[in-house]
Amino acid sequence: MYAFRKPFTAASFTDVTIEGWSFKTILITTQVAGYMLSKFIGIKVVSEMPPARRATAILLLIGCAEVALVFFGLIPPPWNAVCLFFNGLPLGMVFGLVLGFLEGRRLTEALTAGLCASFIVADGFTKTVGTWLMEQGVSQYWMPAATGGVFLLPLAICVWMLRQVPQPTEDDVAERAVRARMQSAERRELLQRHFVGIVAVVLMYVLVTIVRSIRADFAPALWAALGEPAAPSTFTRSELWVALGVMVVNGLAATIRDNRTAFRVALLTCGSGFAIVVGIIITRSVMPSLGAFPFMVLVGLGLYLPYVAVHTTIFERMLAMTRDVGTVGFLMYLADSFGYLGYVLVMLSRGEAAEGTQFLLFFDAVCWAAAIVSLGCLAICWTRFQPVPTPSVLGHEIVGQIEEFGADASRTDCRGQRLNVGDRVVWALVASCGECLYCQRGLPQKCVDGRKYGHLAAKPGDELHGGLAGHCLLLPGTAMARIPESLPLEVACPTSCATATVAAAFRSAGRLTDRRVCLLGMGMLGLTAAAMADAAGASEIVCVDPNIERCAIASRFGATKCVAPAELLAVVSDIDEDGFDVLFDFSGANEAVTAAWPLLRTGGTVVLVGAVFPGPPLEVPMEQIVRRWLTIRGVHNYSAIDLVQAIEFLEQYGHAYPFQDLVGEWFALEAIEEAFARAKEGTSVRIGVRP
Repeated sequence: MYAFRKPFTAASFTDVTIEGWSFKTILITTQVAGYMLSKFIGIKVVSEMPPARRATAILLLIGCAEVALVFFGLIPPPWNAVCLFFNGLPLGMVFGLVLGFLEGRRLTEALTAGLCASFIVADGFTKTVGTWLMEQGVSQYWMPAATGGVFLLPLAICVWMLRQVPQPTEDDVAERAVRARMQSAERRELLQRHFVGIVAVVLMYVLVTIVRSIRADFAPALWAALGEPAAPSTFTRSELWVALGVMVVNGLAATIRDNRTAFRVALLTCGSGFAIVVGIIITRSVMPSLGAFPFMVLVGLGLYLPYVAVHTTIFERMLAMTRDVGTVGFLMYLADSFGYLGYVLVMLSRGEAAEGTQFLLFFDAVCWAAAIVSLGCLAICWTRFQPVPTPSVLGHEIVGQIEEFGADASRTDCRGQRLNVGDRVVWALVASCGECLYCQRGLPQKCVDGRKYGHLAAKPGDELHGGLAGHCLLLPGTAMARIPESLPLEVACPTSCATATVAAAFRSAGRLTDRRVCLLGMGMLGLTAAAMADAAGASEIVCVDPNIERCAIASRFGATKCVAPAELLAVVSDIDEDGFDVLFDFSGANEAVTAAWPLLRTGGTVVLVGAVFPGPPLEVPMEQIVRRWLTIRGVHNYSAIDLVQAIEFLEQYGHAYPFQDLVGEWFALEAIEEAFARAKEGTSVRIGVRP
């Protein structure tokens, strides 16, 4: 792609000036204007582009850019300047389309670092090719098109190779999150959630883009100002050293598995780059004899370290760390669009071309300003992006005892019972406003202003909103219910998450009496679902889990059959070839649902509960849904109705099933670290904590 964009910068175009402006400055500004507009267009196009169309789009865009270069040679100056606008316009979207082939993988940093290194080298190499062509007699106006022609065949081969890149594996998705196409709602939600942090990254990127572009586009002028005019091969040699350093440093981020650690290492890498730039400028001021080659290499290294880190790691690990719906392509184009807008404004503000010492002073000033402001941006980024709100009081499966009522607190629970100090209570996971669209439509758990217990960032004077504490302050809009003293803590605690969520899933599925039911995943929700299905009178309850021990436990909760995933098809044949009436997924495993949904009978229902993190898309043929009258429902959290149903189920059946046995051990709050360690061992379904 660089062969169709950068070669013209190797020419001087000193034969034309317009009102004191150098023609080269006008050409660069014109092309960057088209490139910048392309970045703004790419915010939508790149984020919405179907993966299957990326390769074709790349070839079409670069083909249009080459046609513009041909017209640049045909049309006399200065009118041919407009051709470079139309050259930059399609090229601005190419990088985002290429990036779409690489993001969301455990090796993304290494792959993208290699990609970025290639365009660092390409910057110098294509200038070398362009300079050589002019030495062979090609005019400076036809040289850009000629250079592009040389690279047409390599371009086709490389695009074909890109098409062979396999999709991210399930392990990639587990570590880096799924990267799905983004519509306007997803783009808006991501920006709103991380506005300050994203602005800080974009501002830093804008500044480094400006300085990097000045260094790249005015490289011949910089070399001359340093007293060592560059030979054609000098561009390639200097950029090879820069590319090597940048590729090694940024590529090593792929070896860091923890997303938050990798994110912060990337921020430190950016800071180190700015330190190198400032350091070499200071060194040149005290050592005028410093050669042009080490100066240009070290400045390039310092500028490309943060520039490439944004491409390879910062946005990549931000999405992996937060698990937000998004793509690196969207975030990069947001940053790139403003980066090139900033560069255009700087080019326009320069006015008449500066040369020699004057140009070096201008370059130094821009470097200093970029470094100082960018370090402030990095400090903001260090604290803004968090994998979960921190600090936070965790815990959302809670039983409490009322100690005090606030002035406006309700004295009646969601079952209509009178509440008093000393009552044992459980409460809903989400405190809702009761007035928004979702609350009015029976989805208070999706309230636009909802606050979730155990998930809120602690603020001074507003910390106690989780279960792992001696006290919990209930918020307005929290559905609360009194529970009897006879209900053991082991049975009552899961009410506010697992039990109520299963009640919501069953309400969504409809009547289960005399129905054949399949349950995927035998964690706390799956085991609770087995008991509820048994109590509801289901005729068959088939529980599926790869863990044999969990399958054995399920038989004590009403399961009629407990099998490993590989045995499910045989079990269906034994029961009735017609299949299941209802399939509940509590595992969140894509492969489990993919294997099980075809076993539904006509008119069956799938209720998806376990997939609470982004994952690969579920492949269900629409034709099958239509012809077989299948229903697919998703359930996330629950309403007060479900909380009441959960309590009533436990009051009636809590002693009929061994729920108490699911809590393997109790720990004091002071021993919370030990409790977490025990829970990670996975030997018990639940671990209890008492204040």
